[in-house]
Amino acid sequence: MAVDIQDSRNSSAKTVLLVTGESTAADSGAEMLEEYGFVIRTVGDDTEAIKTLRENPVHLILLDIDLETGKRDITETARSLLEEYKIPVVLYSGRITPGIIERLQDASGVSQTQKRLQERVKELNCLYKIGEIVERPGISLEEIVRETAKIIPQSWQYPEATGCRIRFGGNEYTSEGFKECSRMQKRPLLVNSKEAGSIEVHVSDEIPVSEKTPFLEEEELLLNAVSERLGSIIERKQNERNLQQTLEEKDYLMKEIIHRVKNNLNMVTSLIQLKDKILGKEVDLSDITHQINAIRIVHEKLYKTEEIDTINVRDYVNELLHTIFSSFTEKYINLKSEIADITLDTKTAIPLGLIINEVATNAIKYGFDTGAEPVFSVTLKENTDQELYILTLSNNGRPFPEDIDLNNPNTLGLQLISVLTSQIKGNLELERAPHPVFTIRFPKE
Repeated sequence: MAVDIQDSRNSSAKTVLLVTGESTAADSGAEMLEEYGFVIRTVGDDTEAIKTLRENPVHLILLDIDLETGKRDITETARSLLEEYKIPVVLYSGRITPGIIERLQDASGVSQTQKRLQERVKELNCLYKIGEIVERPGISLEEIVRETAKIIPQSWQYPEATGCRIRFGGNEYTSEGFKECSRMQKRPLLVNSKEAGSIEVHVSDEIPVSEKTPFLEEEELLLNAVSERLGSIIERKQNERNLQQTLEEKDYLMKEIIHRVKNNLNMVTSLIQLKDKILGKEVDLSDITHQINAIRIVHEKLYKTEEIDTINVRDYVNELLHTIFSSFTEKYINLKSEIADITLDTKTAIPLGLIINEVATNAIKYGFDTGAEPVFSVTLKENTDQELYILTLSNNGRPFPEDIDLNNPNTLGLQLISVLTSQIKGNLELERAPHPVFTIRFPKE
């Protein structure tokens, strides 16, 4: 039957389980151990020792090698206790000497160091697992909190008897099999310096304790770290969610603006076309119509895609040229297009479209009078070595007039081409004969 020399719950001293069959030696040994600051719990055999270990916390086991252990060897008993309960076992024979006490003190120090290291590993594992949860692609804030509640008990000294509850956002997130207990740790969840919830760790009341608190100092510190980490994660996730919502609202507003601009440009085009019919041949307003179309198509492309500031150049240029050519019903233009799959922002795409519009309409109006089938060619390639795009526009019409100075143009169309080329920081070259070839090199964004 176990003899409690001192109630270990009233002291922070290390508890030694003295396993000996000699009651006299046990009493004298216990007195000596108490003088050295140990708390003694004495049992008469290994069966009582196992029962005591299951019901009460013990830091060290002092095992008499002369103890009767039935069929088992005493060293086998010591090894079994060490492996099952992870508690240092010190063997002695006859009586307890200062040497034995020194070994107990050494074992106590090693035990505490190992325990601290084990708790530190559990702490790091806990924080690492929380970090892994946060990094999962597409994980929601609610899922992060729920998964955190599940892993916290694994890092406490009695994981099978420990539960966690996190209160946040009007909801409760608990670990598996959570039960509310009187033994509890609680920390606030601070988000933006305001309490937004709490983390609670509950330990079953059936678990024996030897300290004034059922929780280790390391567990108190770990819960502080977890609550601080989770609070910062919630704060970050909420900021990300708010930012995403703001961006979505901005995208929606931009889409609405693009849509209205497109509709307004359509209205302007219709008014110009109506005016053109009224004026007849007195005034040619088709150039203005084509220029507006070059801008309108950009906005139409933007409205139909997920992007709000970039478009696919191949789709844009092909649609632009088909629109231009279809407006000249008296001529069929054979379009040859070789455009790389390139995406440009609108700051570059709109000037580029206006340049193509000017060259194409100029070719239709003044270049195709040789009698051959009109052919207009456009290529856009990427020069990766020089970080450039190269746009080439050509037709099989007559040569470009020699008396027109490209550097000092006297026509509005060429002036516009020159200005727009400068706007995209490009360089314009013109091959006049045998057929006009415009080459524009401009840098990548």
